Amino acid sequence: VVEQRGGADDVSLLAQALPQARPARPEGLDHGAALGAALEIVAASLPVDCPYPGAAARHVLLGGAVADFFPAGPAPSDNSPALAAAAAARALPGDALSLLTNGANQWIDATCRLLVQQRSRHDRDILQLVARMSRSLVFGPPILISILYVTFILVVDGANAIAELLNARVWNPIHAYLSGVLPQGFWTDFLIGDYGVLSMGLANALLTVLPILSVFYLVFNTLEDMGYLPNLSVLTRRILGRLGLGGSAIMPLVLGFGCKTMATLTARTIASKRERFITIFLIAFAIPCAGQMGLNMSIIGRMGLSAFFISSLALVVVELAAGYLLNRFLSHTEEAEGFILELPPIRIPQPKAVLRKTVHRLYLFLDESLGVFILAALSLFTLDRLGILQGLKTVLGPVLEKFLGLPASMLDAVILLLARHEAAAALIIELIRKGQLDYRQSIIAVTLTTMFIPCFANVMAMTKVLGARSSMTIFFAVNLAALASCSVLNLLLQWYGQA
Repeated sequence: VVEQRGGADDVSLLAQALPQARPARPEGLDHGAALGAALEIVAASLPVDCPYPGAAARHVLLGGAVADFFPAGPAPSDNSPALAAAAAARALPGDALSLLTNGANQWIDATCRLLVQQRSRHDRDILQLVARMSRSLVFGPPILISILYVTFILVVDGANAIAELLNARVWNPIHAYLSGVLPQGFWTDFLIGDYGVLSMGLANALLTVLPILSVFYLVFNTLEDMGYLPNLSVLTRRILGRLGLGGSAIMPLVLGFGCKTMATLTARTIASKRERFITIFLIAFAIPCAGQMGLNMSIIGRMGLSAFFISSLALVVVELAAGYLLNRFLSHTEEAEGFILELPPIRIPQPKAVLRKTVHRLYLFLDESLGVFILAALSLFTLDRLGILQGLKTVLGPVLEKFLGLPASMLDAVILLLARHEAAAALIIELIRKGQLDYRQSIIAVTLTTMFIPCFANVMAMTKVLGARSSMTIFFAVNLAALASCSVLNLLLQWYGQA
């Protein structure tokens, strides 16, 4: 044994000690009288030149071949060890593997007690206490609500203020300057009009959406880095069981609050086809991804905390209702899976890691979405110039107003859902700034855009996991359910406003 002394001589000391090394003696390893006698019988039947007779006896007793211990030379052809092992195994009071494993485990435990020093840990360690409380049915929901409230305040009072400041200090001067130098007509409309490449495209992405996502991702990545999300999975386990979902469905659903596309791809690990279908449906339906959740808080937060509560409650209710109905009407042909989840310890988040992940996610957002914002602006500009957009508003505007209580201008945001939900959210924020959406309409708009038309990437992921037929079934079912749910919500809000 070489004692570590800290220095360059450690390697040389180890080299000097190696020639003195001897095979370890498993002192205290007691297999019991019956198993010990069986091993002795098998060992006596082995060839004289068999290396490692003790290991060979255990190997043969478990059904192995003596030939496995003669890799370099001809294997013995005598089958007496196998016959001896079979006779000895019949005389054992139990299974040979279990008896060998129990004896080895007892020796390991005894050796560890002698060699390993365990530092006592107080049961009320603050971080582990937080972990236990976050999983508790008593303290878990209040902790979750508190986290959502703090996030809401940071996004509404912090991110919205930053976005408004950037628009006032950066975009408004640019808009005023370009309005003065550009000729009235095509180029003014193309660059800074309602569907301008700069106004709807770049300004919305960089000055409205990006600040909101920056604040939200800081909060989300902090929760992720401290290990809160797996504990949240345990908290939601009992609810998901009522929806016919086993343990393997929990993490994809929780991951849906980060990225719905990645969560859908993760659902491939669910063995049950029924559970896989329900899980992917619920991910696509009323679960907002991280980016949309932050933007929803920003949009609805402009109307107050009560609006955010109503919208969130509506999403929870329709999500649970959808899961209950799917569980009730889809045939039960497979047994639900168990719930085994390795929980990481709750830890203090590392600021450097949180910042790195935030910057990476913002980079991915810009890389994936900036071109989409510009393309969406170009598409709406083209549709507007050709008169198609106005025609759609004329036809579909009354439908939006009658059933959903939304103005015809919301059709622009609904069209943008086909490209990117963040682009639609930015347009809703602009409608609120212009005073075109009131309290009730803002709630309907946020609820609708969360559920309606899954993003293109999520549809492709559904097709890859479930196939084209099932993914199209989910796509149309989600959109119909979204329209029906928001129509009912609109009626309830109108009735409440008149009561």
